[in-house]
Amino acid sequence: MYAHTYSVVACISMLLFTGLLSEWGLQPQRALFSIDFLSYCKSSFLELYGLSCDKVSRLRSETFLLVCITALAVLLVLYWLYNVVFPALAADRHLAHVPRPPGGLPVFGHAFALLEGYPSSKMAAWSLRPGAASVAEGSGSPRANRIVTFNVFNQRVVYINEPALIKRVLLTNQRNYSKDIASSYKHFMCLLGNGLVTAEGQKWRKGRIMLSHSLRIDILEDIPTMTMSAVERMMAKLRAVGTEAPFLDLNEEFRHMTLQVIGQTVLSLRPDETDCIFPTLYLPIVHECNRRVWEPWRTFMFFSEGFRNRRACLKRLDKVICDIIEKRWAERGVSGKGDVMSLCLSQIDKLDKHMLLQLRDDVKTLLLAGHETSAALLTWATYEVLCHPEIKEKIVAEAKTLFDPSHCSKTLETPQGTWGIPSALDVKKKLRWAPAVLRETLRRHSVVPLVMRVALNNDRWSAAETGLDEDIVIPAGCSVAVGIEAVHNRPDIWPDPDAFVPERFLGVDIPNDTNSQPGDHFEKSVDPYAFIPFINGPRNCLGQHLSMMEAQVALAYLLLNWELRLYGTTAGSNGSRVAEQDVQREFGLSHRFLIPIVPANGLKVTGVPRSRS
Repeated sequence: MYAHTYSVVACISMLLFTGLLSEWGLQPQRALFSIDFLSYCKSSFLELYGLSCDKVSRLRSETFLLVCITALAVLLVLYWLYNVVFPALAADRHLAHVPRPPGGLPVFGHAFALLEGYPSSKMAAWSLRPGAASVAEGSGSPRANRIVTFNVFNQRVVYINEPALIKRVLLTNQRNYSKDIASSYKHFMCLLGNGLVTAEGQKWRKGRIMLSHSLRIDILEDIPTMTMSAVERMMAKLRAVGTEAPFLDLNEEFRHMTLQVIGQTVLSLRPDETDCIFPTLYLPIVHECNRRVWEPWRTFMFFSEGFRNRRACLKRLDKVICDIIEKRWAERGVSGKGDVMSLCLSQIDKLDKHMLLQLRDDVKTLLLAGHETSAALLTWATYEVLCHPEIKEKIVAEAKTLFDPSHCSKTLETPQGTWGIPSALDVKKKLRWAPAVLRETLRRHSVVPLVMRVALNNDRWSAAETGLDEDIVIPAGCSVAVGIEAVHNRPDIWPDPDAFVPERFLGVDIPNDTNSQPGDHFEKSVDPYAFIPFINGPRNCLGQHLSMMEAQVALAYLLLNWELRLYGTTAGSNGSRVAEQDVQREFGLSHRFLIPIVPANGLKVTGVPRSRS
């Protein structure tokens, strides 16, 4: 019986082998079996069982299909085991002692748990849950976890909120942690390309040096003038509120304003040129990229309107930027422009295709990084000062001194009268409350709630750093989420973290402080890795000084000229607000998925010009 079965299998195998050789275009006589032997097996098999050639052909086709399907299934299983199961088991072994949040499911991990509410806030809440074994110094209350781990499908993530661990990832051992492009920037690569944000190694160092020279202190001197002019254009729209529209959405207006400033800073574009190019070409791309983060299937919807519009806008945007760069290259030395592009072009000898594409990607990177976060910061800061009138008045008081025309060498004529244009040094010296409000805004509303890194090699973290009972190993390939939102809300570092208290940043030594001066005396200091809105370490935000300068001037100048209130509130005779809490709650809701994080319902305001008396 067994011999009979083996002979059938052997003969069928011979027939399949012949068919495979023919399908692959190989010469059977060069194989292990000769044509004569295969023919003999074939004829013997047919004669023995009385099968026709048609039946054999059908049998061979069906068997071949079955073998192919089985082989494909086996390969998929092996791929899944090798690339998903085995790495996950290895990671679980290394991270067995790291706390894990509840709600994990087989295969899906914590994917569904993250979709309940705000994903970034959910991660922060997991890490801030009190640990079972650790107790905060000086109190009997449990200390928050410094580290948690969870997985989303096959991606293992370690989320950290401890300054010592953050410093390890961003500074002391930063060579072992590269940017996690797949998790963070995949859908924005069409804009970032090979720019400074995504570059690594020598390419990053070269680009960093070139752009750091371009974003030198001289560039900051022009920011107050650019910003005041941009705010004036925005205030012209405020004057039209009530006749053309019932409110003005400052969230959108700040995006346009910061685009105008960065367009002028980088490319010397006039505001009308910026408005013609970027809102129609750039912003639709950003909108579609944001949608793809949480709707990844849109990447494959080739015939959808969003897909076609993104592709068309990207093609036109690339051409516009390349044309500007080539024109500036032809005019170098005679244009007299001192923008970022001129300074970059002065550092290169030849504008070949490779350099043109690199500069194009750098420009798109500066546009993306230079306006989104600044606009989100200004939106949240304005929201907070409108919710805290006493803080607003303190900003207005110091703004009157800053923009006093008698103390400035340049002036600006406006419908409100003549205002002085301060120098960058004046902004740093005379503003205290505005930068404190902006920093507290960045702490309270972490517009970029986390950054992702991926471990290149195994890295041992000590129990003293993690707060666990024993050392752990971060396995190669594991994603590490630097929890900016979580470390900014650690109650042991920031008492009463849910409260908006700008006083936290008055008289405090802050890393990379844009307003401190040599010889300043500080009563206390902040751990450089406990306050990281612009990231610390070698890959910190190159444009943070420009962003803070722009935001300080914009916030102070806007509040100086306008008495704003949230749309939906009513101003009484004494300036009181009716139903403030409900309106504040509505505008204080964060967008669930957009990053930088902005209010879900925008920031709709009305107002009246402020008297200069």
